[in-house]
Amino acid sequence: MAFGRNLMIALFDRKMTQTQLAEKIGVTQAAVNYYISEKRTPTLELCVKIADVLGMTLDELVRDGSK
Repeated sequence: MAFGRNLMIALFDRKMTQTQLAEKIGVTQAAVNYYISEKRTPTLELCVKIADVLGMTLDELVRDGSK
């Protein structure tokens, strides 16, 4: 799945830490780490918040770039 990789790249590109994202979306840093490692999947509501914070569309966040 592309979500974890896309999230990690987006954070890196925006020079944002997992902790900063966690604070903005109302979860713990550990939860963000689980999303990146794909040990957990965020709810759709959280995916929307993450995409909004990162200035991305949901497609950009969850889809694999190779079609």
